[in-house]
Amino acid sequence: MFGKPWVTDIRVEGMLHGRMIRPAIPGASVVSVDESSIAGIPGARVVRKGDFIGVVAPKEWDAIKASQKLKVTWSKVNDPSPRWRSFTITSARRP
Repeated sequence: MFGKPWVTDIRVEGMLHGRMIRPAIPGASVVSVDESSIAGIPGARVVRKGDFIGVVAPKEWDAIKASQKLKVTWSKVNDPSPRWRSFTITSARRP
C-alpha cells in the first residue's frame, strides 16, 4: 500500500500545474487581464477561454504564486449572496 505512488507524486514529461482564478462575486465577467503581472514567475502563462481564467506553470508553487499575483479586472455585479443564502436555508429545511 505504501509503496505505490500517490497522484501528487506522478510526473509526466512536459506536465504543467494549473490554478483557476475566480471572481469575488459569482456572475462577474472578465473585463481585462494583466498578463505582465506574472511576468517574473518562470514559465507561468495565462489560460483564458471566455470568462474562464486560469494560470499554468511547470512547478506547482509557481502556479500558486501566479494565481495569487495575476491581476484580473472583473465586471461589477450585484452580490447575489442574500438571495442564494435564503434559497439554501429554505432548501435545507425541506424534508
